[in-house]
Amino acid sequence: MLAVGTRERILERAARLFANHGYAATSLAQVARAAQVSKALVLWHFDSKEHLFRTALQHFLAPYEIDAHVLLGLNESEQARS
Repeated sequence: MLAVGTRERILERAARLFANHGYAATSLAQVARAAQVSKALVLWHFDSKEHLFRTALQHFLAPYEIDAHVLLGLNESEQARS
């Protein structure tokens, strides 16, 4: 089993908190507690709450990103299968 790194653990816990409580109701202190790290370490990896939020969002949506170049020249049915 692979160990999850600190940055990854922070991103996972932050994403869960943001999803469950929203951006405004989630504090960096809550994220730090959930990830079992200090708030200073959260800020070392991500210089602000907004940066953490944006990075968590990008990180977890990346597998669902669509490469438009792959879809060029395909009809709707072919695009759906791609």
